[in-house]
Amino acid sequence: MVENSVIFSDLDINNPNPRKVKCIRNDRNSGYWGDDKHELTVGEIYDLERVEVYDWYSHVYIKGIDHPFNSVLFDEVGEE
Repeated sequence: MVENSVIFSDLDINNPNPRKVKCIRNDRNSGYWGDDKHELTVGEIYDLERVEVYDWYSHVYIKGIDHPFNSVLFDEVGEE
């Protein structure tokens, strides 16, 4: 869990393609906007299905999970 520190996401929210992403935090915003279930594991790689970009926030949809997450929870995974 992130406490008293700032973590910046490098997720390209303008890339519409499905891809692998890495969870970089799972604090208060890890669930559906405030749900504190800690469904994600920091450091784990997930399959991003789509991103929805709005004026002040973005939703990330992960394969196998039926609700969105805040985009700040993820980083891009480089080519392997």
